Amino acid sequence: MNFIADEFKDIQIGALNSAGDDVNLLDDIIDVSLGDHDICTDKRIIDSIYKNEYISHTMYTHPLGDERFRAEISSYCNRYNIDIDINEIMVTIGAGHGLYLALKSIINKDDEVIIIAPYYPTYIDQVKLNLGKVVVVETCIEDGYIPSIEDIKKCITSKTKAIIINSPTNPSGSVYSKELLKEIYNLSRENNCIILSDEVYTVFTYGKNKFTSMLEIDKKLTNTVVIKTMSKDYAMTGWRIGYIISNSKIIDVCRFVNDSITYSAPNICQSASIAALKLSDDIGENLKHIYWKRVEYGYERTKTIKNLNISKPQGGIYLFIDLSQTKFDGNEFRDLLLKERILVLPGEIFGDKYKNYIRITCNKDIKILRKVFDKIEELCNN
Repeated sequence: MNFIADEFKDIQIGALNSAGDDVNLLDDIIDVSLGDHDICTDKRIIDSIYKNEYISHTMYTHPLGDERFRAEISSYCNRYNIDIDINEIMVTIGAGHGLYLALKSIINKDDEVIIIAPYYPTYIDQVKLNLGKVVVVETCIEDGYIPSIEDIKKCITSKTKAIIINSPTNPSGSVYSKELLKEIYNLSRENNCIILSDEVYTVFTYGKNKFTSMLEIDKKLTNTVVIKTMSKDYAMTGWRIGYIISNSKIIDVCRFVNDSITYSAPNICQSASIAALKLSDDIGENLKHIYWKRVEYGYERTKTIKNLNISKPQGGIYLFIDLSQTKFDGNEFRDLLLKERILVLPGEIFGDKYKNYIRITCNKDIKILRKVFDKIEELCNN
């Protein structure tokens, strides 16, 4: 007898999820697929755990998170000129967990959620898991993958419940201006829908580009859920700590949902995160410096390779490369690189329009990235 629920009987594991399997199956592979660091968590964060009493790390925290951690988050957010009560914060097991709880809290069956492509693939899955309907706003390389407010307006209907935004974006590295974010916020107020702002790569903005949080715009948290994480900005992916900031009504529902799932996030990891926030500027500047050199190198190499096209990343840790002038689509190119023990992601998982793309994570030293781009150049010249 097949016990699998009907909605999951025909599931297919996507390239993002299967990438981890590929890494484990092949020896000596250069993995530039997943958005993980090659940089260890700062030793000062790790050492901070041992300075505290062990007993404080072995119990549950409050379901919304350790009060000390939430107080530190509130203090950290003062840089956005906003005063946040600790009951407007919920600690989660990473940003994905936070997004799921937020969607579960607001989505009714067949509510529409606007997602801007190219998008992080999990957005699609999470909306569908919560019985919502996905509405995609397409963007293009000529516009740096930044939507116009008119493009978003065209997708608004009476069923629109939410707009998911992500800046700096994964995979394109585009950074939304404060003016555009204000326009999106005003649009949400006019149409009684909510913004889910995925703010994962906040320290990774380059050149004159500046990160703007939705907390700077919606200071009363009327129409906004902000989702943040310790993973990328602090090189703490494996610690699995994120957090949601929103009005207390939404936070209360997120807590209710989560009480039946995980109850609270790992205590010891929250304790380490307190130390991380205290060191945020120092750690962030170091990571930003490392990744900008890598992103800049990858961008410049891509421009020199025949038939490749790329929009210069304004932020983030990725390169989103257009192969449409080559003889390969993203899946074909991925397979060719995999034979050479290099793992990238095909562009189609970031939106149907991007089948002729690949995404590269700049999570390796430039010496290793040079090997990746040497092989890409060789394939493009054959």
